[in-house]
Amino acid sequence: MSSRESSKLFTMEKADKIRKLFNLLVDTEGIEIEYIRLTFCGKEYRHGNSSDAQSLDEIGIQDDSTIFMVSRLPGGH
Repeated sequence: MSSRESSKLFTMEKADKIRKLFNLLVDTEGIEIEYIRLTFCGKEYRHGNSSDAQSLDEIGIQDDSTIFMVSRLPGGH
């Protein structure tokens, strides 16, 4: 098993929806969107659920916030 640790900086607006961040990650990381999980302040965010429509400000993401991405592997048990 291996992991790849890296960090990326994205410039976004407070009014941007979290779905925009998912799309940026698809474009930059080459991971299919359904396998991306984001965590921030103990909450997990997935593409395609109600949190997609929330703005970064509504979630509490501010300047210089750190959001963690976990990539789920397909076919896992």
